[in-house]
Formats: sequence, structure tokens, C-alpha cells
Amino acid sequence: MNIDAQLLQPYTAWGGRTGCLLVHGFTSAPPDVLPLARHLHGAMGMSVHCPVLPGHSRTPEDMARYNEQHWLEAVDRGVELLGEKCSRVWLVGFSMGGVLCIVTAARRPVEGVISLAAPVWPRPFISRFSRVLERTRPWLPMAQRPPMEEPSWRYDRVAAKNVTDLYRLINMMRQCLPSIDKPVLVVQGGRDKTVRPASGKYIYIKLASQDKELEWIDDSGHLLLLGKNRQRVINSCARFIEQRLGGSEW
Repeated sequence: MNIDAQLLQPYTAWGGRTGCLLVHGFTSAPPDVLPLARHLHGAMGMSVHCPVLPGHSRTPEDMARYNEQHWLEAVDRGVELLGEKCSRVWLVGFSMGGVLCIVTAARRPVEGVISLAAPVWPRPFISRFSRVLERTRPWLPMAQRPPMEEPSWRYDRVAAKNVTDLYRLINMMRQCLPSIDKPVLVVQGGRDKTVRPASGKYIYIKLASQDKELEWIDDSGHLLLLGKNRQRVINSCARFIEQRLGGSEW
């Protein structure tokens, strides 16, 4: 996992009065969402912030000290940070970050949400038994990420208790979906081997919002912003936000 250490730090770039909080995935780091953050700031002039979730970008042992409540609190802090200078805040989350953003949107007065490959049903079969494994097999291996066109990073193992934390968070999201009435873009790859692609359709159907879109990319895997279709995803996200600003200033 050779990567520039600077990429594992929080990323913030101030611009206009429209802010976007971009949240990375489970056991991962800001590179998950940096290509989109840089576009929203550089091409559109938005203020962007990519936090590092507690326990991430360090070691699996450090992550084991935290749970879904700590991660939700970190997203709350990110919303508050942007809210100090921005009149509107959008949430963008990749994978578990998408789950966090949907839950936060049910509790916070944000403008809208973009969910990128958020899991309802994680793929690894063994993950379903994390609660049972916590005492007998406390550490679970993470599948190796394929080579990407953009930098990619995550832990090679994770505490079983953190997988249980993830499932609790997913259950929270499922309960929140019928209360989300904000604009939501759901993006899902048809060849996702980390979460079942049906997750994207489930989220889209269960959302209460009348202003929602599902962007289905047949030939894309899980890492939507790092692979060959990243520019399509970036363009779709930027368009979705821009159209809902209705010509108002960034």
C-alpha cells in the first residue's frame, strides 16, 4: 500500500458559499473521493471537505477502538465545519461513506445527497457472521484492491467488531430511507464485487424523495471514482448538484 502520506490526511479547499462534504469508505481514506472533490472545487468553485473517519488512515488496531457512532459524529463535525462559511451543504459518500451521508441527511438540514456504491448487502459472505466471530476470529481479511487509475488505499484486515459496527450502520440507513425527502443521486456499478449491485436499486426505491435519480453503470466495479468510468461519475455528480442550484451562485 505505497501511497503519498499526504493523501491519507483530511482534504479541505475553500471556495464559494456552496459546500460539499465528501466521505470515504470502510477501512479506507480520502483518495476514495478526491477526484470528485478536486473537480467540484477546481471546476465549479465549491468549498469541499474530505474528513478522515476515526480510526482510518492509521492501523486496523486503531480503527478497532471506534464504532459507527464515532463515524457519524465525524460527519456531523464536517457538516458544521462547512456550515461556518457555506450557506448550503451537500453530502457525498462512497461505500460506507454513502451510508453515513444518508443517515446524516435524515438528521441534518443539508441540501442533498449523492450515494456512491453504498452497501445494503456487503458481498463477503463471512461478514454476515461478524458478531459470532468477534471472540473466535477477531480479525477478518480484506480483499486486495485491483490496480486503479487513481491512487487507492485501505487496510488489509479489519476487526470483526468493526464489521458488526458497519452492519448496525446499514440497519440505521435502511430505517432512515423512508424519511429522506431531499434530492438524492444514487450511483451503482453493475460489476461491483464489494457490495451486491442490488443495493443501489434498493436505496433508490426506498427513498421517500420525489427528486431522485439512479445512475447505473453496467461495466463499473466498486471504486467508482478511481477506475475507467470515473469521469462519467464526476460529470453526473456535478450535473446533479448544478441543476438543483437553479442558477444561484456557488
